[in-house]
Amino acid sequence: MSTNLSQQNTATAATHYLKTFDQLKMGYLLVRVDKDKHPNDYWVEETNNHLETILRTSGQLKNGLLSGLQPELKGLFDSIDIALVLRSEYSIEKLVNYEAIKQSVYLKAFSSEENLITIIVREHTEVADYEIRLQEQTEEIQAQNEELTVTNEQLSESFDHVYQSNVKLMQKEKELKAANNMLQLVLDHIPVRVFWKDTQSQYLGCNKNFAQDAGRSHSNEVVGKFDTDLFSDSIAKIYQNDDNQVMQSGISKLSYEEPQNDSKSDALRWLRTNKVPLVDDNNQVFGVLGTYEDISDFKSIEKELVTAKERAEQSDRLKSAFLANMSHEIRTPMNGILGFGQLLKEPLLSDEDRNHYVNVINVSGQKLLAIVNDIIDISKIESGQVELHQTQVNVHELLNSAKQLFEAEAKEKALKLEIESALSEDFTILQDSTKLFQILSNLISNAIKFTEHGVITIKAQLEKDYLSISVLDTGIGISEDLHEIIFDRFNQGNTKIVNKIKGTGLGLSISKGLLQIMGGKISLSSSPNEGSKFTIELPVKKNKG
Repeated sequence: MSTNLSQQNTATAATHYLKTFDQLKMGYLLVRVDKDKHPNDYWVEETNNHLETILRTSGQLKNGLLSGLQPELKGLFDSIDIALVLRSEYSIEKLVNYEAIKQSVYLKAFSSEENLITIIVREHTEVADYEIRLQEQTEEIQAQNEELTVTNEQLSESFDHVYQSNVKLMQKEKELKAANNMLQLVLDHIPVRVFWKDTQSQYLGCNKNFAQDAGRSHSNEVVGKFDTDLFSDSIAKIYQNDDNQVMQSGISKLSYEEPQNDSKSDALRWLRTNKVPLVDDNNQVFGVLGTYEDISDFKSIEKELVTAKERAEQSDRLKSAFLANMSHEIRTPMNGILGFGQLLKEPLLSDEDRNHYVNVINVSGQKLLAIVNDIIDISKIESGQVELHQTQVNVHELLNSAKQLFEAEAKEKALKLEIESALSEDFTILQDSTKLFQILSNLISNAIKFTEHGVITIKAQLEKDYLSISVLDTGIGISEDLHEIIFDRFNQGNTKIVNKIKGTGLGLSISKGLLQIMGGKISLSSSPNEGSKFTIELPVKKNKG
């Protein structure tokens, strides 16, 4: 009689076990291997009903050999190396095209016991409704616990009956534990995070992924804890409010976003969460079931897209303002050339007036040429068409040439222009002389434009493996919030000041672009009304001196 009861309980547990997978909408296949007698034969030990639903077959698998199945089924399971699964502690996951239903199925195989392989089959197009499945499992487990309570009451009637019943109970608990372990194993392999709580928002269980998010290594370390034990107070309060809303209203809260603290870095990440009330047979809420997935990467991409859009709009506005200013800059010298050219046609011009008109035309032509050259230079830099012609450049001679070029312009404003060089007179650097002179000229020209009195100093020195050249002035200076954008191609910094001074405003952008191509960089140190210091750094490839 004891043997019959044991067999009956085992059959009941197996039936419950298979129903569990049916309710989870997963196919279940248990394969047995006799390593000693027939190591190459794989027998189908057990299947569930949903497996036949997925594979569109009926009763053709159980108690048969995998090798004896019809070609479509054999081809499907041949994709799993069962021998490898037996030797390995890890599971094997595959997405296999199943011709019988013209779609793919998801296979996962792992060794559950010695000589036994468990294969879980799921339709690839299936939408996982884990909330409903776990709710049904919770209700079944509760019913089983009530059955065990009745059994314990019966055990008190007699010692012999207690002994026999304890044997049955131990077997039942073993089977129940095995079923729960299998259910936990399945949950731990689900990519989404799953958790469930009681009416006090105390955790009753979770899967491994949720435990790791909460800074724990195993789900057992989460059971019995509250959100305040796992997350910051502000985040825990949000979670508890959501739990109370769902349990009090009895209405699910689906696909909403909420924050979570990263257990390792304490950084904030974003989740897409679902919560449903757990309801018993009397329609009473006894807890809440939740799932979520991490959408931090999607939120980050979304933020980057918004930032990029704002930058593009800002760039477009700056470009429009730049083009309007450029139109004015081109018209001014052009009007000078055309206007004074027309005046030269007057037959009774004195030599003095004629020379003056010619000089105005010459200056206007030079300004127009400078504008055109700036536009060409920035276009070449943007399109990657700048070519370098490197030679050994004598830095001492380069600095003196730049000083001589701007000395007259500096004297017109009563500014002192000087050189402070720690380099020897024969020091050379392998670079493009024309480009380097252009960069230095842009910096000196800007210093003169924005300095009303004082000194402009050109400093040069060798620091480790690079050449440093700085242009310092005692001018109006630049506020810190403009230090980065002043190098942008369509940005001239303080518009009110720049509008009073002629120019395209491309000099710094051109200088930065050329330096990057030459392997160097430019930096700025400045404060309002305290002058500015622009420094260029170039790697020293060859040093003579």
